[in-house]
Amino acid sequence: MLLSALWLSSCEPHVEKTELMKRLERDGAGDLSKPVVTEQSIQQWLGTKGMPYAVEIRGVCREMVKARPATAEWLGTVDGKICRSAETLAFFNAGPPRSDPRTFVGGNR
Repeated sequence: MLLSALWLSSCEPHVEKTELMKRLERDGAGDLSKPVVTEQSIQQWLGTKGMPYAVEIRGVCREMVKARPATAEWLGTVDGKICRSAETLAFFNAGPPRSDPRTFVGGNR
């Protein structure tokens, strides 16, 4: 039984932790190198941190992509999942409400 448990545990792929992964883990995301980590779980966790955090991570990701363009392989990595999750959440960040001096007055004039 012990040997089968050791054998199964050795089947998990080893994921090299990047600076982005280390940062999110430091901020409370848990162990991102586990195979059960999905884009949806990262997105859900990022949502608990608030919109400014997601926007900040999106900025970090954009700098990473400038330094080294994203490939299809990279998108399947944990960093790729983090960046897609941050991009999805930050997309809905409309920023502070903007207004102009016009006001609505009902009725026919």
